[in-house]
Amino acid sequence: MRRFSLLLFIPILFLSPISSAAQGLSLQSGTSVERDLRAGQTHSYTINLEREQFLKLAIEPADVDIVVRVFLPDGKLLREINELNEGQDVAYVELVSELSGIYRFEVIPTSDVASTAPAIHYKIKVAELRKANDEELRAEKNESARKAKGLALLVETAQHLDQFRRPENRVEMLLEAAQLLRPSDEKQAQKLIAQAMETVKQVIAQKGDEESESDSQLEMKLRTEIIRVLAPYDPEAALGFLRATRQPVDPSPVSGQSDPEIQLEATLVSQVIAADPKRAFELAEDMLNRSCSSQLLEILNRLTQKDQELASRLARTMARKIESQDLIKTGEAAYLAGSLLQLARTQQQIVKQNGDGAEHAGFLSDEEFRELFLKVVADMLAFSVPDPAFYTPDLDNARVLAATIRQLDAEVKTYAADRAGLIEKRVADLTGSAIQMPPEWQRFQNAASNESVDVALDTIAQAPTTMRDYLYQQVVTRVASGGDVPRAQQIIAERISNPTQRDQALYNLRQQAVTAAAEKGQIDEALRLVGKFKTVSERVSLLTQILEHIGPETKRSLAVQYIEQAKDLITTSARAQDAQQMDMLLEIAGTLARYDANRAFQIVDPLIDQFNEISVAAVSMNGFGHDFYDDGELITSNDNPVASAANQLSTALATLAMFDFDRAKTAAEGIQRMDMRLSAFLAIAQRTLEIQIETPDGAGYGYNRD
Repeated sequence: MRRFSLLLFIPILFLSPISSAAQGLSLQSGTSVERDLRAGQTHSYTINLEREQFLKLAIEPADVDIVVRVFLPDGKLLREINELNEGQDVAYVELVSELSGIYRFEVIPTSDVASTAPAIHYKIKVAELRKANDEELRAEKNESARKAKGLALLVETAQHLDQFRRPENRVEMLLEAAQLLRPSDEKQAQKLIAQAMETVKQVIAQKGDEESESDSQLEMKLRTEIIRVLAPYDPEAALGFLRATRQPVDPSPVSGQSDPEIQLEATLVSQVIAADPKRAFELAEDMLNRSCSSQLLEILNRLTQKDQELASRLARTMARKIESQDLIKTGEAAYLAGSLLQLARTQQQIVKQNGDGAEHAGFLSDEEFRELFLKVVADMLAFSVPDPAFYTPDLDNARVLAATIRQLDAEVKTYAADRAGLIEKRVADLTGSAIQMPPEWQRFQNAASNESVDVALDTIAQAPTTMRDYLYQQVVTRVASGGDVPRAQQIIAERISNPTQRDQALYNLRQQAVTAAAEKGQIDEALRLVGKFKTVSERVSLLTQILEHIGPETKRSLAVQYIEQAKDLITTSARAQDAQQMDMLLEIAGTLARYDANRAFQIVDPLIDQFNEISVAAVSMNGFGHDFYDDGELITSNDNPVASAANQLSTALATLAMFDFDRAKTAAEGIQRMDMRLSAFLAIAQRTLEIQIETPDGAGYGYNRD
């Protein structure tokens, strides 16, 4: 069962007060609350605590897609927990109160929950409420001390970020530090963001007359990062930066290529939605006046989660704009029309299923939907399919419309029944006839998935030869998942005829056996099975699964024994033989830290020395088959293996800092290269302060650390 300890201390770390008058439901001991949570909603709960009380909240099921926010009695946000999806039955949130008063808990959906997703059903209750014992109070003080050290390290590190020479590295580090400092020092955070903005402006000012494509991509990347961080807190400043750094638009863009400036503007609008949905709506409408970009769909989805009424207004404006366009001549509008119809139909279906009235009304009324649908039909029918020897961009747009209509067969019968035959023929001309699986395929597929094993095997035996092995493998997977591995092996041996597929099926079965043993808590058996795999590369992914199942309930001595066995299955040496081994050893050290921090450091320390050697060697190898450094600094893109190792090392040190901050900081000081050392410091600060920050995909230094 997952536990999250929330120990309240160090007011300097807290975020600014949240202006919310919502009192929420009062939680009482012995009473549980069950509710349904939809995208865009917030459920608020309160409980009155005395000083130095211990509270344990239980949330089930633990794998629901929710975030829990904890607020102090003065309204300041203490913690945001977004790691409840651990696949356990119950997740526990623990808290030791340093102050007396009413504490508030907010439950919201995770950011990736779509507006069209079903309601999230969960139950929350007070599992335990009592006076904190001496051990819990000591843990509170230790956490407070660790956070104070983390903040001091962050402040110190932020003072040296101007040493980065590569613009992308400097901007990345400045923005990360700013996000970490914002809860405690808003003024300093703004100063760091201003430095990052100035760096970007210098990059743009220094470009030559003939700018390369890579230069343009760098400028766009840096501008995007600034807006991603700045927009949620200061939309107007972000908008001013966007306009001040706007680049000339190619007057003759490649067909189908999106305007990068519009994409960047959409990024800004999406970031503004959470803090100011009304302003985001205004910006989206202004953007819609100039473009029918597909990015508007993402904005609409996000706005739906925050304000259903504003989302509906935006959807209606989008529909009117689309209806004024020639969808054959305007590819963006054609795509937007199809996507909006699909989204609106899904919304209508949800409304009918829920039956709960206007609160969850669809984007478009029936009449508005009908008009948009008929516009798509009319423009598609007006297009004359050209000779196959001739191609025009208009053909692609017509195919987009046809593909949309093909998925709206019921709507054709409802709104255009008199032209159904003509529509079907034109759709077929543009997209080809719909591929339909032969009826017998469905019978065989159903048998493999749902019938008893004996019936499934007899039915599959009647299938065409080319289909049988594939269907037998589905039965094997089902049988093995049910725990009958010997029967699964028998089916493979007797039924699967292709030697390659038979070997692959047996291999998959062996992997499945490891996973099943780990999920049942049979760690020793899982490790024994992993030992039968010959290569380290085969063992790595399986060991990762096993480590995830060594939980807090495992006895310390037994957990250490298991983890040591896992390490020996990778290597008995203190040094890694390759990148895969190094990554796995660092992961093992992170898992081991909660049980034996000293032993975890014994694994990491030699790897730091080895990493320093690799970093030096990469300087000599730079340019020979791979670019590792530029202007003396690590390149964090282009799949740089040294950057990957640096990131893994930073992650491991950040984990170890939770158990021995001083030793982790000392170990990080042993990283010889300045840029990698500062990155490790920021990773340690982020982990010890337990602050969640938004990070871009594919980022370099220190991202994806948790």
